[in-house]
Amino acid sequence: MNRSTFALFVALLIHLLLVLLFWILGTLSPTHTKPKQEEQKIKISLKELPKKYKESGTNKQKPKPQKIAPPMPKGKQLKKIVKPPVKFEPNQACKKADFK
Repeated sequence: MNRSTFALFVALLIHLLLVLLFWILGTLSPTHTKPKQEEQKIKISLKELPKKYKESGTNKQKPKPQKIAPPMPKGKQLKKIVKPPVKFEPNQACKKADFK
C-alpha cells in the first residue's frame, strides 16, 4: 500500500465517522413538543365589513359653476394694457437725517 491510497482510505474513514456521528445524534436528540394550543382564526370577509362613510366627500350640494377666465392678451393687445412704471421719489426728510 502506497501513501496516496493510505491517505484516501483515512479520508474516507474520517468522512464516514462524521456522517455516522451526525446521523446518530439526529436520532438520539429528544423531540421537544409543545402542547398545541388552539389557534383563534379570524375570518375576514368584505361583505361583513361595516361601511365607512366619508365625511369630506358626502356633499349633496352641487358646486357652483366657475367663471371662465378670459384668454391672456398677446402682442399688441398686451402693449395697450401695460401701464408705464411709477417713478419713486424719496422724501426730503430722509435725505436730511444725520447718521452719526
